[in-house]
Amino acid sequence: WRKVCGLLLDATLDGERLATAIVGIGLNVNVPAAALADFATPATSLLAAGGRPVARRPLLAALLARLEQGYEAADAGQAPAEAWAARLQTLGQAVTVTAAGSAAPLLGVAEGVDEYGRLLVRDVAGQSHTIAAGDVTLRAR
Repeated sequence: WRKVCGLLLDATLDGERLATAIVGIGLNVNVPAAALADFATPATSLLAAGGRPVARRPLLAALLARLEQGYEAADAGQAPAEAWAARLQTLGQAVTVTAAGSAAPLLGVAEGVDEYGRLLVRDVAGQSHTIAAGDVTLRAR
């Protein structure tokens, strides 16, 4: 697998209700394979993966429409955790989690998500960890 995008989310709650959400998305669209940076997590682009250029405006319009649907569902009190878990490629996989402020990366297996969409990772000692934010990458077992 290769990483085509990154996502950063910050939200505030008013009690149990979503008050604000700020989403940052970086998506590699028409970047030729030769121009992709060499990172620990291999990168790709829609161009490199699909073999043809992608029209950016229709892609942006579709992405914004889906984000709006998700926001409206969350604003109506619908938790995205089940839909989120169904799409995660990391579940059942060995992962490395690097979280801000942690001294060392967490090595374990991604087991699921909780009702808030936080990743549940079981470490090599069998302890479960709830990950609210961090960089999660697949690793060889």
